[in-house]
Amino acid sequence: MLKSSLVLLLFAVFSVHSFEPLRILIIRPDDGNFFPDKLERALQTGVAKIQEAINVEPLIDNILRAQDVYNCLQLDSSAQQTGIAKTVSSNEVNTVILNQNIVLNRANFAILLEINKERCDKESELMASANPCYVRDGHRPVIARIRVCPQLNRWMDFLESNTASDVFRHELLHALGWGTVVPSKNATSTPKDVSLKWNVGAAAIPVVRKFLDFGNTATEFARIHFSCSQLEGIETEREDKMHLSEYIFGNELMTPVISTSANYFTEISARILEETHLGPRRWYSVNRSIIGPETAVYSYGRGWGCEFVVASCFDYINLRLRQRRSTFPFCSSADYGRSDHSLHICSSRYQRDLKCDHLPIEPQDKSSNGLTPQPLSNIFPGLPVKFAFRMPSNAETRFCPFIQAISMDVSFSSPPIDEIRPC
Repeated sequence: MLKSSLVLLLFAVFSVHSFEPLRILIIRPDDGNFFPDKLERALQTGVAKIQEAINVEPLIDNILRAQDVYNCLQLDSSAQQTGIAKTVSSNEVNTVILNQNIVLNRANFAILLEINKERCDKESELMASANPCYVRDGHRPVIARIRVCPQLNRWMDFLESNTASDVFRHELLHALGWGTVVPSKNATSTPKDVSLKWNVGAAAIPVVRKFLDFGNTATEFARIHFSCSQLEGIETEREDKMHLSEYIFGNELMTPVISTSANYFTEISARILEETHLGPRRWYSVNRSIIGPETAVYSYGRGWGCEFVVASCFDYINLRLRQRRSTFPFCSSADYGRSDHSLHICSSRYQRDLKCDHLPIEPQDKSSNGLTPQPLSNIFPGLPVKFAFRMPSNAETRFCPFIQAISMDVSFSSPPIDEIRPC
């Protein structure tokens, strides 16, 4: 995804004002930019869910200027081109001329859908991307571009698991400015990077923790969620600060990897969206009656403590072993040493055997905090010889020894961390 270059002054003071429900107009150039039926339904569902969850700052006027549309789609303004426009709430489809002003009669935000086959062919992993096209005078984005690659086979997994709409929910939040609008450096209160040592076996490897912009109130909630009062900020996946850390936030909707099991739009992402604004006025208000149920069932990381969210996964494992507690969600040397290579967990309700992940060692990019893969036999000395050629997991999960249910995106449920004990 390409990060928007929107950099304007962020003021600390904002005024209280009314909001109105988000209503999205979908515009696509009239050149065959249509999706297969199932993918089209997933788009409509994603749009409907985001509209239900978000209220927005009212528009100053309801005109989309032709030049803005052309610039957003990067079209040749000298050539007339038509498009098709519709909202989710109406079956009415209108033809619009893209080099003329467009009136937003029943909408207050527009997305321009684009299928760039050439780019899709070059970037085989890119299912979709989005960014707002401009911000003027401190007011919220009114128009955004969403690129979609519908021909990718990867869509089938999401369509079959009914999570394709989550891909669109994710991209629509980017379109509104989540992770794509940044404050100027002298105006942001984003925590500075934190350097520390990440213990992996006998080695102490330097790593860097980076934090998202607009994450102050989200940090307050995250401290409670993780049971870590000293959490400094909301850790991001990459330098571009477009996503939550995959390792720390798991199946939250705004991590970079969309799950085929479940993706939760939680209080964490809601607060980041609400804090995203440039100038004195807030742009967004999130409907808690919609995201509350998703937040309630979002169990990843809940109660796992500062040892998980701040320190090394191997420090977490060692601490839990010293406390004679389960190392869930990670496997220890003893778990890999079992014949079934699994973590056994018990609670008052049930006993489960959770397979430990291990993959062939192969060249990979560094993890988000700068780690490279290590053989399991280096991390846990004394394991069978075959583990000299296996690593715990991939870069997205920081090469940590997760249970497969997490690292391989398998749907499962577990009791709260305080109820889990070694069997």
